[in-house]
Amino acid sequence: MIWAVLYVLMSLAASRVAAQPDSAFALGLWSLQIAISTLWSAAFFGLHRVRTGAVIIAVLWAAVLTTTLAFLAHDGLAALMMVPYLAWGTFVLALNISVLRRNPQAEMT
Repeated sequence: MIWAVLYVLMSLAASRVAAQPDSAFALGLWSLQIAISTLWSAAFFGLHRVRTGAVIIAVLWAAVLTTTLAFLAHDGLAALMMVPYLAWGTFVLALNISVLRRNPQAEMT
């Protein structure tokens, strides 16, 4: 359920920014963070690579923050719509690091 809410908010935010002039860079960042999100799911859940997942989710968090700031330059409401995803990313990063700490030898096998 959380993913449905996050993706609706992210999509609405992107559509608001897309309606603004000179928004190509911000939308490029949005596309990048979507792609990175897909990589994390594949690494952590599909391949069971906890360390790789931690690196990817840290990069994703930075990409979401950068996207949020880029959206802020175009539309404040769009930036606010990205905040729940940033919060969720913070939680997932902490969770991924916790799994790694509890399983230091792991690449979850």
